[in-house]
Amino acid sequence: MPHSIFFMKDGHAIHGSYEVKTLGKAVSHGCVRVSPANAAILYALVKEKGMKNVQVVLTGTTPGGEAVVASEPTYPRYGEAAPWPGPG
Repeated sequence: MPHSIFFMKDGHAIHGSYEVKTLGKAVSHGCVRVSPANAAILYALVKEKGMKNVQVVLTGTTPGGEAVVASEPTYPRYGEAAPWPGPG
C-alpha cells in the first residue's frame, strides 16, 4: 500500500494500488485505492499541508448499499488520532 494516508482508526486509508485494472471497483475492506502516481502526489500534498489541515470527504455509493449518507463520526476527526505515519 504505497503512500498510505489513514483516515479512520480502524485502518481505512487512501493509498496507491498497483492493481490499476480494479481501481473504481470494490475489492478492499473500505480503503480508497488510487494509482501509485496519484497516491504519491496526494501524499506529498498532505505532508506539506499537515494532516490537521486536510479534510477527507468520500462520496458515492457503497457496493452493498449499506449507507446512502455517512453520519458524523463519533471518534476524533482525521489527523487528530495519530501522528504522521511517515513515508509509505
